Amino acid sequence: MDEEFLSNYSAKEGEESDRLNAISDIDVARKKYRTRFRRLNAPIARNAPTENLWPQIPMYGTLIIGLSPFSTKHFEPHHGFHPSDANRLVDFAKDTGRVGFVLTEDPQEYSGLDFLDPIFTELKPPSDFAFFSHPTIQDSRSYRDTKVEFDTLSRIKFYRHIENLISESSTEGVFGSGADPRHVVSYLSHVFAALGTLGYDELKRIVSDALIEDPRQAFDLLGLLDMLVVRPRTDPLDAISNIGRDVLERSPGLSRLATVELPLKASKVLRERIHTPELGQFLMKKLAPYPESFEACRAMCDKYDHFELHQIMNSLQQAVMSEDYARIGFNAENLSEALDKIWLDANKFGEKTRMVRAGLTIGLAVMGAAAAGPVAPVGGLLAGLGYTITEKILELKTDSISERIAKSLTPNYLVNIFDFKEKHGLIE
Repeated sequence: MDEEFLSNYSAKEGEESDRLNAISDIDVARKKYRTRFRRLNAPIARNAPTENLWPQIPMYGTLIIGLSPFSTKHFEPHHGFHPSDANRLVDFAKDTGRVGFVLTEDPQEYSGLDFLDPIFTELKPPSDFAFFSHPTIQDSRSYRDTKVEFDTLSRIKFYRHIENLISESSTEGVFGSGADPRHVVSYLSHVFAALGTLGYDELKRIVSDALIEDPRQAFDLLGLLDMLVVRPRTDPLDAISNIGRDVLERSPGLSRLATVELPLKASKVLRERIHTPELGQFLMKKLAPYPESFEACRAMCDKYDHFELHQIMNSLQQAVMSEDYARIGFNAENLSEALDKIWLDANKFGEKTRMVRAGLTIGLAVMGAAAAGPVAPVGGLLAGLGYTITEKILELKTDSISERIAKSLTPNYLVNIFDFKEKHGLIE
């Protein structure tokens, strides 16, 4: 891409950032930022780096793809799609709004990456942005002091590590010709300052120690904490984050976080705002007629409502976290085993409904003239489910009663999966 074009793009993004930070009303600032996208459909999510992109798109109204300045050779392993798919994704974004893009680095770093021209010229992606509870907090003394602390600690070893990392990567052709370690450092200093500003003092202390002792681990920690803590708390799009299990399980910095307990409120936010893309991959294997590809993605988007798919993915996640399946384990092989078991276990809801229906048919016949009064134990059970004996004797709709009883005896996540499978003719 033309360097002058990118230089102007960078200047405009800087001006836009200043305008957004000058808005005192956080909701107004968020709405202003959202207008930078052609179309946004709820629920909004962010893609998981290094994971296949196609199974992630159908699960959400809009998937925001973080665009990083990797060279053609190294682009697909990080972004999950091939550079040649850029044009199709642009058309898909314009036609459906199911995908959008943000720039994870300064626009000038994308110099020489001509395959990204269609995305820049047609969609004009904004720079990624972060808000605190009040935008001007980034000008507060606390925020500035914490950045100074980061600078002081980083001068010991960390800056040199980042410079070597970018230099080696550039030599190996990982990034485009515009790669600049200063932009990386600037963002990481923001992550560090955000940890302090948001009240995560223990996490900030752990990073501080790593900056001095182990720069490689510090770099990994800052990236991990950005995904797990800072981004979910400061995202103007209020998007769900997709994070691959490999990132969580193999992160070199993970051992330092083993003993840290997040505040309850933050933990709840993170549980609700983080998905693993393996759930989308599992659903694509079950629902798409082709292997993981743009065609499979398009077929799923055409056939299934994204709210349905999102609900089923949430049900799968809830099931995996339950006591019944959590003991299976969480590595990739065991997760696949757990998901297959959950998918099949949902069928048992239909069997349970039929068994209850058979019992009720006999039970209701025995009730006879006792329709006006409670009949134990069936009467108590029906009343507890919100039915009166009278109306059910008169209507004699055992299908409705049996299904409600079966639902009361089955975890909601399995009922949701069964209902979805029954609706779309997927019961084995």
